[in-house]
Amino acid sequence: MTKDFTAKPRKPWRGWVIAALACVLAVLLISSMGNSNRKSEELKANAEAAATHTVLYEVEGTAKGADLTLETLNGTSQLSGKAVPLANKTSGKRGMTLEMPAGSFVYISAQNTGSSGTISCKITVDGVVVAHNSSSGGYTIATCTGKAR
Repeated sequence: MTKDFTAKPRKPWRGWVIAALACVLAVLLISSMGNSNRKSEELKANAEAAATHTVLYEVEGTAKGADLTLETLNGTSQLSGKAVPLANKTSGKRGMTLEMPAGSFVYISAQNTGSSGTISCKITVDGVVVAHNSSSGGYTIATCTGKAR
């Protein structure tokens, strides 16, 4: 009895199918890694956006009084005839403190209401000075702008 050693016919498509499946799996794996990175970045950005920052507006100088324009949670506010240095009447602490959302535009301008003297403004966010400016002379304006980070 003799054995037949004839080769079985090859199926060339098997190699292509396996290669295609491997490519699809690789693409799925890479895209899921990218999505998880994107999701963690989105979560981080949302957490930062939800955070609030302590903003301190200060006005100082030798001017006797000032007219102020400043950015608050409700938009722009104007205050006339404020004493310099600006202080909280209740607590006596210098400046005006507000809680602002992350990324908020912060702004203050102080105009000297007298014919002489100096005036300066400063914005501090979470203890870090983000803007400082000063001017001298009658009716001059000091303006400070920044961002609550």
